[in-house]
Amino acid sequence: MFGTILLSIVTLMHVYVFLRAYSVPFIKRRISPKILFGTGIALWTVFFLGRFYGHGGTGTLAIALELIGMNWMGVMFLATVCLLAVDLITGFGLLLPGRAPALRGFAILAGGVLSLVAMAQGM
Repeated sequence: MFGTILLSIVTLMHVYVFLRAYSVPFIKRRISPKILFGTGIALWTVFFLGRFYGHGGTGTLAIALELIGMNWMGVMFLATVCLLAVDLITGFGLLLPGRAPALRGFAILAGGVLSLVAMAQGM
């Protein structure tokens, strides 16, 4: 039951982060939607495999998949929190429609920086 709830929450975080990332002008100009969403699906698949194959599995592949998947879940969590804070401040783009996409870009950058700090501290 816990695994199903965790998978559902991480799936929602992926959808939210990658849809919001596509609204950022810097990302929209440089990355095609196919590549962006394909990357999102690939990373979600790594999390899924890490959760179900790696959890309780044995061997180097299972350990690596679970480690990568759980670290990716942490990255998604931090990016989601940063994006959600910006969306709440901007009223999901209704209060500052011209600035909201750029602010989302800064939120994604902040999520990345927080993730790097967390990884460094975890090591």
